[in-house]
Formats: sequence, C-alpha cells, structure tokens
Amino acid sequence: IRACRAELEALLPAHGRELGLDRLPLEYRPDVEMVAKMEDAGQAVWISVRRQGQLCGYSLYTFGRTFLYAGAPLYAVNATIYLTPAVRSLAAARALLRKGEQVVREHGAAAILMGITPARDIGSLLRRDGFRVTQTLYTKYL
Repeated sequence: IRACRAELEALLPAHGRELGLDRLPLEYRPDVEMVAKMEDAGQAVWISVRRQGQLCGYSLYTFGRTFLYAGAPLYAVNATIYLTPAVRSLAAARALLRKGEQVVREHGAAAILMGITPARDIGSLLRRDGFRVTQTLYTKYL
C-alpha cells in the first residue's frame, strides 16, 4: 500500500462518495498508515489494479481466526474492494476477486468473508464465484 499511497489517497474520496461513506455518522477518513503496518505484520494484504500505469482499483483483505472453533484455519475478511467507473465491468470485478482469492490462499486463508452494501449489491457475482450467504450484517451507529 505504501508504493501507491499518493495515488490511493487521490482515489479514496471518490470511493467514499460513491458508496455514501461520507454521509455516515462516522467521519470518513481511511487510515492508510494503519493498513501499511498491518501489511508489515502479515495481518493484511493489499491488491492494486493498474491500467496504463494508473491506479484504478484495489482490494484489501485482513486476516483473523475465530474462537468458536478451536484450531480453526485462518480466514480473510475483504475490508474493501473498488474499481473506478472507467474500468468497472463484470470481467474486471471477477478478475480482482479471483486475484484476491489467490493471494489470501497463498497467505494460508481457508475462507473469505465479504460484506456488501445494498447500494452496490454484487451478491450474484459472488455466488457465481462460489461464495454463499452465511450471515447478515447489521450496523448500529453509536
């Protein structure tokens, strides 16, 4: 993430506006340095997409384990995925998802958890790529 920090920080406001993240009760202020430290510690992987040398998309996965199953394998949580409108397509989204799957598998993850927003429901794409609905996520801002 450090290698593309300036380009990323230029894309983040558009990503936030598009998803309405800038209108939530929390301040939209992505913490790139925290992600860089997580990458250094092996707790996250950052995948970037470039077209003609320009950053035009990215995906971030963090890693964890659950206490519910002793000895449970590592899982990856997709924290964000974004493609700029200029390159956004089903093929580009599928390629980014598959690259993410490959990378987290190489890091030892046995499962990927991915939440989606109602505004950008990509559930049909996820189901076609082998994901299944396992839970519903609700949010309450305090």
